Amino acid sequence: MVALCDKNNNVLEYRVVKVVPGKSITYTLPDIKGYTKEKNTIEISGTNSQLSQVSAIYNKNIENQIITVKKASYKVSYGTTYNLKKEVKAAGDLTFTSSNKKIISVGSKSGKLIVKKPGKVKIKITAGATADYKQTSRIVTIYAVPKKQTIKKVSTAKRKVKVNIKKDVKATGYQIVAAKNSRFSKGKKVLTKKGTRQVTYTITKLNSRKIYYVKARAYKTIGNKKYFGPWSKVKKIRIK
Repeated sequence: MVALCDKNNNVLEYRVVKVVPGKSITYTLPDIKGYTKEKNTIEISGTNSQLSQVSAIYNKNIENQIITVKKASYKVSYGTTYNLKKEVKAAGDLTFTSSNKKIISVGSKSGKLIVKKPGKVKIKITAGATADYKQTSRIVTIYAVPKKQTIKKVSTAKRKVKVNIKKDVKATGYQIVAAKNSRFSKGKKVLTKKGTRQVTYTITKLNSRKIYYVKARAYKTIGNKKYFGPWSKVKKIRIK
């Protein structure tokens, strides 16, 4: 009998091999899924005993590990925290490192992001080796974007709406939208302005005596692309 064992001598399978007493054969070891045999063949000698046992060693295959993250990139408002670890699945223990701690720091074990100011950061996620998997890592991009905007006041004049928003000195600019319905799909007017010193904006050429819905958000330019923060609460006003 041939005992097919792992490196700790735990038997994976038994194979019965008949050998004439006094003779010997070269036995080709079978394949076992998930394991690699140390030798392809072993020599087995026949004995007068009705049953004898020899062993062969198999090493467990260590597979490549996959780290699964819900998204390849995230937008998180500065001045907030975010638990990235809840978005990640892997077989091994997870560790996290930030490419720029001045913008976003991250807990090495907790995966908690602390977003300090606008910018773009690469978070390296490493999954440690296990008995079945190799250590591996992957990168997730985090964009630190403006926080949720606040509309302080809206007022109206003839076919106009004037919107006063909260200043965000860390942003690049603001975007204000007015529309005829709360889904912002009808009669929409969009005003996007660079600069953060100005906090009062006017949208013109609106329909008189109509209800309009207004919202605003800040944006940060990173590279050549605008990254927008969350929208403010929607304000409702009737145009003069």
